[in-house]
Amino acid sequence: MPSHEFLKTTAESMLAQSLVPATKDNYRNAIAKYHLFMNMYYPGRPIFPATTEHLTLFIAYCSHKGLSQGSIATYLSAISFIHKITNLSDPTHHFTIRKQLQGYKTQHKSLDSRLPITPTILLRLITSLDHICDSHYSKTLLKAMFFLAFNAFLRISEITRSTMNKHNIQLQSVTFQLDPLTDKPTHCQIDMQSFKHNNHQLSTIILQRNNLNTIICPVLALWTYRQMRGTIPGALFAFPNGTAISRSYFNSHLQRALLWTGLDTHRYKSHSFRIGAATHKALLGFSDEEIRIMGRWHSNAFQKYIRIPILEL
Repeated sequence: MPSHEFLKTTAESMLAQSLVPATKDNYRNAIAKYHLFMNMYYPGRPIFPATTEHLTLFIAYCSHKGLSQGSIATYLSAISFIHKITNLSDPTHHFTIRKQLQGYKTQHKSLDSRLPITPTILLRLITSLDHICDSHYSKTLLKAMFFLAFNAFLRISEITRSTMNKHNIQLQSVTFQLDPLTDKPTHCQIDMQSFKHNNHQLSTIILQRNNLNTIICPVLALWTYRQMRGTIPGALFAFPNGTAISRSYFNSHLQRALLWTGLDTHRYKSHSFRIGAATHKALLGFSDEEIRIMGRWHSNAFQKYIRIPILEL
């Protein structure tokens, strides 16, 4: 029979596993910041349970530090989590706290100035590759990256490497279904082993070949690139020697492509592919639930990305 201590340890481990690694890191950082605040303004007082007074001043402290509304919300989520798993009354939902956050939001309204990459802009970016790339390999590589980023709602962390990035799609995660008559792909499947907020759940993206216009087909673009890339294990998007494409390489070439097309590099960023994908699907009449699934969102956060043009009469 397992001991009481063993069961307690097992339960704590299960609770810890309920958070994805990125959330754990964010929560640890949040609790450390709250601990520092308490030591500065309430030395000798217990950190938990937090009181409404503590939290209202903590929010004011974060505001003074210039933290964004999102960062403050994350800090409060961490504090809320600690209270809930230790069976303490959660003060973060107190009326005063909610109203204070509402006031902070009103005072610090910020507009996401990033614009969506539309299908028309995407084609212009693809055209620019003939003029900005120094090799056939880089042109084929970036064409596949641009098409896939848009059509699969991908984040830059999923197609490039960076410090502490665990989400980069691997070569073995992509498979193609071939037409036995033409030996060309009819569709491709991408198994997303890891992505932001995936909570250890596998997500599968299936892209169909565009038979009406093969020039803008993401499946054929990816197939052509993979044939050139070879079979060296590792990141899907890599240099000929197998080294994964870096975030800086992608961003610098995207910026050059934007400049060639005459677009504002301050308004169009790597995330503009994902913003554009959500906007495009919304304009085509897809439901919120369908867009949420395609973009692997777990909330209505995607709605802030949709940029529906307004006709001014």
